[in-house]
Amino acid sequence: MGGAVVTRLINGRHVPKTLADAIIGEKGVRATGERIVYANGGFNLLGYIVQHAHKRPFEELVRERVLEPLGMSASFFGADPGEKPGIATPYGKGFGGSAGRKPAGNSKVWATPAGGLMTSADELARFGEWSSTAATWTAPA
Repeated sequence: MGGAVVTRLINGRHVPKTLADAIIGEKGVRATGERIVYANGGFNLLGYIVQHAHKRPFEELVRERVLEPLGMSASFFGADPGEKPGIATPYGKGFGGSAGRKPAGNSKVWATPAGGLMTSADELARFGEWSSTAATWTAPA
């Protein structure tokens, strides 16, 4: 699947303003059952499906069903850590998201399932510990 920039160039669209915008025009690069290729766009599609099925924003569902039960109170969706102590500073060129040497600065991340969660090292470790035992974890109702 191509990224938001590729989608914009191919479709002649504007910068995505919603998660739905971020998935429009995405295409798989391999047929089902072929070699697995990692693609962030697939996480955006999954997030959109979850959001649509529950009729609630993806970010709200993740906060309620994952972050709060894990005690990840400092974690949030967005690209600006602001004054939150311990939160990693994003680096890159803003919209394109490529790696860089300067902080990315303020920007709205519409494709949050593919990498819009800001967190601390401690809370990321808590998430990692949970995800390694997720098969035995019981989600809140």
